[in-house]
Formats: sequence, C-alpha cells, structure tokens
Amino acid sequence: MRANSRPPRRAAARGLAVLGLGLALLGGLAGGSPAGPARAVPRTAAADPADVQVALDQIGSVVAPTAIAASPDSSGRLFVTERAGRVRLVQHGRVADEPYLDIGERVLSGDERGLLSLAFHPRFARNGRLFVAYTDHDGDVRVSRFRADPRAGVVPAATETVVMDIGHRQFANHNGGQLAFGPDGYLYLSVGDGGGAGDPDGNAQNRTSLLGKILRIDVDRTSPGRRYAIPPTNPYARHRAARPEIWHYGLRNTWRFSFDRFGSQWLADVGQGDREEVDVVRRGLGDRNFGWDCREGLLDTSARYGGDYCGDRASWFTAPLLDYELSAGRCSVIGGYRYRGRAYRALLLDSYLYADFCSGEIWALAHLPDGRWTSAQVGSHGGNISSFGESHTGELFVADLRGGVYRLTASPR
Repeated sequence: MRANSRPPRRAAARGLAVLGLGLALLGGLAGGSPAGPARAVPRTAAADPADVQVALDQIGSVVAPTAIAASPDSSGRLFVTERAGRVRLVQHGRVADEPYLDIGERVLSGDERGLLSLAFHPRFARNGRLFVAYTDHDGDVRVSRFRADPRAGVVPAATETVVMDIGHRQFANHNGGQLAFGPDGYLYLSVGDGGGAGDPDGNAQNRTSLLGKILRIDVDRTSPGRRYAIPPTNPYARHRAARPEIWHYGLRNTWRFSFDRFGSQWLADVGQGDREEVDVVRRGLGDRNFGWDCREGLLDTSARYGGDYCGDRASWFTAPLLDYELSAGRCSVIGGYRYRGRAYRALLLDSYLYADFCSGEIWALAHLPDGRWTSAQVGSHGGNISSFGESHTGELFVADLRGGVYRLTASPR
C-alpha cells in the first residue's frame, strides 16, 4: 500500500488536484435553490470555532482504515473497516487481536477500492444485523448484510446475504460507499459517478443510473426481484423513467455523509479539479440535484463536462453550503459530523467537523446565534485523514489511512 493511496480521489489523469484556501459560505443565499442551505439547518447557538482548538489522541492502530462505526448500544465499542476487507473491534483503547469480520477474500482492494464502510441496524441489539459496502472482484459496489450475536466479538462471514450490486467496472475510482441509517430507519448509500475525469458517461445527471447518487432503501422488507424494498416516499418510487432507489443525484463522489441530531443530512462531495463542496439538506427532503457534472461547487462546468441537459436543469440545482477553491496543496474533502456529544458541548455543540485528506487540516463550521455561518481551522494532523466516526454518545473519532485511530478532543484556543 502506498502511503498516499486515497479512497476519495479524483481521476489520476488529472494529477493531484488540491483543495484551496478560498471559502464561500452560502448559508444566506437560499434563493433559487429548492433546498437552499439557509433553510436546510435549524439555527443553533453554536460557539465560534475561531475560539476552539482540537487534538487527536491515538487509541489504536490498524491497517489502512477507511471508516469508523459504533454499535447502537452503550457498550462503547468502535468498529474500524480496513480497506483490505477486515473490520477491527476497538474497545477500552485496545484493538482486538481477532478481526470482528474478515471478508478479505471477497474484496477487490487498492487505492479507492476495498471495504468502504459499515452500518449497524438501529435494532442491532435485537436482530444482530449489520451491513457493509465493498467493491467485489468485478469492481462493482456491493452492499451485503451479515448476522451476528450482538454481544459476540466475531461475525461469521458465512452469514453474508448480498442486498444489492451496483455496476462499476469501467473505472476504479469514484466508488462512494458510505452506508448510514437515517432518522427514518432507512438505509442510505452514497455511490460515486463511476469514475473517469468529468463523469464521461453523464451518470450523475442520469436518473436511470444509480451512479452519482444517494440511494435510500428499506432493508427490513423485500419487494419482487429485490432483497430490499423501496420506501414509498422516495421521489421516484412510482416513476417508470427513473430508478426508485434514488434519493438525491448530481453528485461526483460523496465519500462521506452523516446525519445531525435534527435529522439534516450533511454530504461532502469530492471535486474534479477546481472546487470541493459540503452540502446539507433538511430532514425528509429528497430529490435534490447537486449539479454535477454541470456544476462543480458553484463553478459552471456545463461546457467542460456537462451535456445539453445542463441548461434545462440549472434552476433545479441545490447550492452547496460550503464551496472551496482548489489551491495550496490541499485535496479531497473528508466529511465528518455535527458534534452532539457532552464532553465538549460548550465548545463544539452543533459544529460540523470536516478535514482535508492531503494537508490534514481540520475545520469546524458553525451556525452562530446571529444567523451567520462561519468556518475556522481548529486543528491539524500530520497524516491522511480518511474518515471521521461518531460514538453512540456523539463523541468523534478520526481514522488515518496510514493506520492510526484517534479520539478527537477539544479545548479553548
């Protein structure tokens, strides 16, 4: 494994793109957007992040971690996915010797491919169900269900049931792969646009394709020909000219997304070579078109990447909450969580933490009592942050692709 191998990466043909110093905060620009960011997030009395600094305290080391998940109980257990196909259990500051789950023989691993994420069913303590997303040996994105004794330290790999496969064989990059249960109990999945520079097949704007989308499915039920059901409130549940699994579209490679305590969904979409963005949508609002490949952040890329469809859809695009100019040696945005824990409540409550993969900079974005959005760098890490994780109680953790797993702490600046 190369030290700089990176899951949420743009096409190699464009070289190393960078995330820039320029930052546009668009919280006051809701006009013209179906789900304008100012209306997407309830106002809170968050502290100013300029007065906060964070640090990372290492609690373990694994091999090429890609995601962190917590079981939905009070056990305090953390589960870290390794790119090669293993899930490692971390508890009481110790990494268990035996993998919690090992499906390495089934996973195509390398650079952006591998075991991408893990999500526990909200009723895991009763039904023992957990779900993983990974790239199979054909390069397709696979979502599978496993069953385990909720109290056990090992998941039998033989319990795998494939829930869905998404064709992704042409290019190795832009797999997406974040799994998370929403506040509605449905399973959400991010899928990249299929790879290659500029979405050459126009997948993100094509609603007959599952690529370049956020999907929402019901894993507690099945429907004819599927091992899942379509939620009746999905925007295309009864639409013959679009895939019914689609919840949002027009995304390039949403490597990480999360839900805050209000149910709003936060998405960090990795850009092509000019902009990075963070998007947010209020709970229950689907059918948002985030604009790729007609827009990269706020940049109009219709002529460069898009098609004839771009002009007709411009009024549909949902503007990002944050838009980054690429410069100064930064690269992929790594989305995190809106802090809801107790340990640093006075400093971080409702601040959204996110980072940069290449520079290791960590930022907090807060909605101040006067209605302004503000973002500030609150920390730095000398590695490659690949993912954030959130405990059952709302405390935050960070994974470094080079191996480290860390607890995030905060103090006044």
